[in-house]
Amino acid sequence: TTELFPDVSPEHTFFEYIQDLAENKIISGFGDGTFRPDEYVTRAQMTKFVANGFGFISLDDSCKLFPDIREKHTFYSYATTLKCKGIVSGYPDGKFGPDDPLTRGQAMKFVVVGSRVAKGNEDFLPLLQNNVFPDVPQTHTFYENIHAAYSHSIVNGYPNGEFGPDDQITRGQMAKMISNGRAKINEDLGL
Repeated sequence: TTELFPDVSPEHTFFEYIQDLAENKIISGFGDGTFRPDEYVTRAQMTKFVANGFGFISLDDSCKLFPDIREKHTFYSYATTLKCKGIVSGYPDGKFGPDDPLTRGQAMKFVVVGSRVAKGNEDFLPLLQNNVFPDVPQTHTFYENIHAAYSHSIVNGYPNGEFGPDDQITRGQMAKMISNGRAKINEDLGL
């Protein structure tokens, strides 16, 4: 397989997932041709991963917008589309925090809910396994999303058995989660 990004060699942990998304025109990387798989993802960047990854092609900004993402923001259309579809809701103060780092727990919410909306089935990716990760108690905000994603092999934890729900997520990790989420949808459709 030909490398599509000079900074993602076939030996990279997330090579196959990054290649999958690039070949399917889900991601394109940066203007300099790099993907930067080890850089952290912002909440705004995540909206593009999810919107493109789950086929939300018709961008929608008909619902009440986030006050901290204006129309000129690079990810405005993606963030508002996901809000209109009920995938993102923002913080309690109504803001989205587009430049805030995305955590692994937050990413699981966006991937699981995005998959369900794309599938048109809120019961898609049901929670099958509980209490897998010692650092994700049932009281954790993203407990259900993390365990639903784990139950369907969209994500796994660290080698030490923990998930790291509050750790920042990298672009490579996000590519894996989106690629695996898309595969689950296609598998369910018999594609």
